[in-house]
Amino acid sequence: MDMTVGDVLEATDGSLLQGAADTPVNGVTRDSNGVKPGDVFFAIPGERYDGHCFVAAALRAGAAAAVVARWPQGLVTDCPVVMVRDTIAAYGALGAWWRTRMPATVVGITGSTAKTTVKEMLALALAAGGPTICSEANHNNHFGVPETLLRIRPEHRYAVVEMGTNHFGEIPPLACMTRPHVGLITNVGPAHLEAFGSEEGVAREKATMLDYLLPGGVAVLHADDPWSRGIAEWHPGRKVTFGLSRGATWRAARIRLANDHIAFAVARAGVTVRVPVIGRHQVTNCLAAIAAAAELGVPLREAAERLGDFKPPKWRMEVRHAGRLTVLLDCYNANPASMGAALDELARRRGRRVAVLGDMLELGQTSEAAHRAIGRAVAQAGIQLLCAVGVQSAALADEAIAGGMERGNVLWTPEREAAKGWLCERLAPRDTVLFKASRGMRLEEVADAVLTWAGRRATPRATRAKASADALAG
Repeated sequence: MDMTVGDVLEATDGSLLQGAADTPVNGVTRDSNGVKPGDVFFAIPGERYDGHCFVAAALRAGAAAAVVARWPQGLVTDCPVVMVRDTIAAYGALGAWWRTRMPATVVGITGSTAKTTVKEMLALALAAGGPTICSEANHNNHFGVPETLLRIRPEHRYAVVEMGTNHFGEIPPLACMTRPHVGLITNVGPAHLEAFGSEEGVAREKATMLDYLLPGGVAVLHADDPWSRGIAEWHPGRKVTFGLSRGATWRAARIRLANDHIAFAVARAGVTVRVPVIGRHQVTNCLAAIAAAAELGVPLREAAERLGDFKPPKWRMEVRHAGRLTVLLDCYNANPASMGAALDELARRRGRRVAVLGDMLELGQTSEAAHRAIGRAVAQAGIQLLCAVGVQSAALADEAIAGGMERGNVLWTPEREAAKGWLCERLAPRDTVLFKASRGMRLEEVADAVLTWAGRRATPRATRAKASADALAG
């Protein structure tokens, strides 16, 4: 990183309390435990800890300078110290400043679901055209976005930046920092309704990203989503669409769904795409990545080949096996749309189908109706066993029983521990089990317990089979 303390002063409108402005800076961090020699350390206040308490430790660890909003008590140093009014705002300002000095073409991604999945798909596809960097994990807030921007280097041709929101007014500052060349909205759906009130509110907030596109920038929007079509109608700039609708710029045809991959043809392009992910909804996720990559000049065939090596992010429709038990692990987050997509994938599977569903959080006044709708969907999908976990999921379980599921095949419990015991008493080899809930429900703990239990059950059988095979070979 080619930066000095003077650059930090310029970007943050700070004051140099001591030290030399020409001191070189090799990196930026807000984690005192992760300081590398030459870093500038930002003292960020948090709910549990205040970074100002760790300035001395950061400097001892090799930080070249510190950015503070007040002089840390007891600090004795001759290193450069920059004073700003707000270290959180200053961190974002430095990210925005750095972004303007890097030549990378930037893609901004937001949406109600699949942001992280599409971000990873797009980064993989863009790598066919040159060095690419993207947001790590789901680092998509007022810390994660500048963190990503500050990781861009002169050799990067592309940068893919994920932006998340759960309240009005959060996307504009993130988009203002990012100033993308391409703005991709994966979809608009019933997420965080507690804050947004309605899907219209969600659409309004997501659409603000497009206000910060650079001149000549392009919006990439979902053709099958009515709210995204509405955004396309009012957006005055250039736009392309993706989806299954006939009017989509980038459309999938001849879709094939397997237990370990999807495959489809890109209409009118003569290219077949095969990606090791599951679920029909992943087709449009792939199309979103293909559309954005194509707009940036990556040949379609090369992008498709890269997607063949895709691995889904953790807890996002992962397929795991323990013995002959199959687990669909999709418990990173949930809203009614993503819950419905996961149930569709479970419903098309052979054998006995088991749904372990937890609360969908932050739905506000729509919560009970949304959970009841999912309960009806479970019954209609022919799911044989249902374990509903969480206070709000009581309505889901009640509606599934009302829809025809046998009461003995349904458990509602507010506790994860009870779910573990109930499942382990009832699951059998060849079952397929879906785990789906909002992140706050920590449903992966139940999944891990089930996988461990099933693995132990399978081990003696596997050991006996190997012993028999060895005996025959001898």
